[in-house]
Amino acid sequence: MPLIYEDENHSREDLDKLRRVNKCKDCGANLNVYLDVESGKAFLACWDWHRTHHQSGYEREAGPPFEPNLATRREEMDQEYGKGKADAVAKYFGQTSLQKVELQDIIETLWPEAPDIEKTKAIMLCATYGLNPLNKHIFLIPFNKGEPDETWALVMSIHCKRLLASRRGPFSYVDNTPRVMTNDEQQKVFGEVLNDRLYVITKLRDPKTTAESVGYGFWFNKDKPKGENKGNTRFNMAAIRSESQALDRLRPGEMPLGVEAVEESAIEGEYSLIAEGAGIKTVPEEATGESRTGAGVIPATKGETSKIASAPPAEPEEVTEDRSRIQGSIKRIGWNQPKVTAYVQDRCKDKSITSIEKIPADKVRKIAMELADWEVMA
Repeated sequence: MPLIYEDENHSREDLDKLRRVNKCKDCGANLNVYLDVESGKAFLACWDWHRTHHQSGYEREAGPPFEPNLATRREEMDQEYGKGKADAVAKYFGQTSLQKVELQDIIETLWPEAPDIEKTKAIMLCATYGLNPLNKHIFLIPFNKGEPDETWALVMSIHCKRLLASRRGPFSYVDNTPRVMTNDEQQKVFGEVLNDRLYVITKLRDPKTTAESVGYGFWFNKDKPKGENKGNTRFNMAAIRSESQALDRLRPGEMPLGVEAVEESAIEGEYSLIAEGAGIKTVPEEATGESRTGAGVIPATKGETSKIASAPPAEPEEVTEDRSRIQGSIKRIGWNQPKVTAYVQDRCKDKSITSIEKIPADKVRKIAMELADWEVMA
């Protein structure tokens, strides 16, 4: 069988586009479009198809690691952090080898309000892996900023993960991935078709060792991704998660553990992380006229006080849906009740929580997304 035939999903123009950017997976040669005389259909195959009949598939080599243009990045820094901060760290632009004292200067300048422990983690991560925060390698992001339960997260860009993976040699994207998973693929991998989300698959290959890895990522259909003005899409968010997982599996020794990858277009300004569907909560930069969750603050009148106290508003529909997703994930993972109880108490930092129904509403989405990831990796 050749690599891919002309059909309802692949026109001859599509085959020609694939030919231009892919190589034969067996020998690394260019591809060509041939005509099957018997069927009258075109097909894509190795340029030496008539002699070799290579049929393992096709792949495209990953491009050079992304590094931002220094002049452009300097202008972006002025807008993102203010000219004063940008001027203070300008001497570190473009450097690929930074000492801990230099990293501390950068991180203290960019994220002065972050907890010391998170700053230290960021410094150690950059020093260990040769990263520069000014090159959009890592970010420190606050959640529930200004609230008693304010927390911070250390994340890295997907471009940074590609950079780390490339240091051990080139890698390729196989079979035109990242791409949307078919229903047949979902059924085979997950045992069911999940129509409430967009699932993306990424296949990677090390051409030197021929090792391959596969990653899966999703984005809920009902969630509109932020950063659309920068070209962000539901597919993009799901593709980043799937590629991140595939990179972790292809280059496990090169990747930091426990650091989530995000797309830069999903990060707006200094304090907003836009990745709700990926399990990361949006934090408004300003809370004037709004609560920290973005809901309008409407004070109750004196006559309504007792009524509100005795009859709290119903739980939002999306929170109820996420609780159902948690139950479904736990069932598919196969946890018993003691395991479930221990897990939710650990994630909520509260020993009084003994069931899914008692998980605080502001933590339900993050737990649902984490369990969905575990379900994929199980």
